[in-house]
Amino acid sequence: MKKQPCVPGVRVHTAEEMKKALEYAQRMPGPHLIEAVIPESLSGFKRRILPWMLRSLPSLPLSVSKALKRKLAP
Repeated sequence: MKKQPCVPGVRVHTAEEMKKALEYAQRMPGPHLIEAVIPESLSGFKRRILPWMLRSLPSLPLSVSKALKRKLAP
């Protein structure tokens, strides 16, 4: 039986935890798993657009990114 490689993983609940997890993953080589727990208060429309927003953040101007963050996760 072949041993499967381990992937470091972390569960995050806040934006600050997510930031720290991403910084760690970028510093260290190899794949990383980050499980982001979405609060129940983020429901309906906000929850539906979250994947789109996360994918588009790197290409948006900083002012727009900050405005979206304030609107979606005050």
